[in-house]
Amino acid sequence: MSESEQNKLAIAEAMKALMRTMPIERISTTQILEKAGVSRRSFYRYFKDKYDLVEWIYNYDFCRFVEVRPEKSIWEYYPEILRSLRSDPEFYCNAFVFTGQNSFRAFCFEKLFPLIMTDFGDIFPDVDTARFVIRRYVYAFFDGYIWWLEKKDPMPWEEFEALSKSIDRATADAILRSFEKSEQFRSGESPEE
Repeated sequence: MSESEQNKLAIAEAMKALMRTMPIERISTTQILEKAGVSRRSFYRYFKDKYDLVEWIYNYDFCRFVEVRPEKSIWEYYPEILRSLRSDPEFYCNAFVFTGQNSFRAFCFEKLFPLIMTDFGDIFPDVDTARFVIRRYVYAFFDGYIWWLEKKDPMPWEEFEALSKSIDRATADAILRSFEKSEQFRSGESPEE
């Protein structure tokens, strides 16, 4: 491994260590440099700022474990995603909590949106509607991840996956029933009992 790659990894590991104990907003570049043992010049050789650094971490770490293949459905990715999150719960919990510049939520949404569109795109009238609905739905899942990752004794990822799928099915069924009733109301039909 080159010295350049070693420095980038040292900086990334320092940021991850700091993010395990505090939110991104409270972390300074000076703290990262001290923890990594690198100079300010080295840091800025690789990264514009701490937000650029966290985006690099997301790409380097998360995307290494979650391999995107077009033939896979979103649910086939779910075990890989959960195992990756569970591998470093404090880091990913603080990453999900942060909603500012280069947030992990936005990063994940941009990675997941094409996969979800492959599975469900045909049910939306256009891409803008799909982005609106899918963003809200995916962000609700992110809040579920925070709940799971914050627990001192969390359920195994397999149980969390089963719980998520059952909640997803129940929610989808309720939404469909709601749309059906709304359509029946608009058309003047009486809802089936």
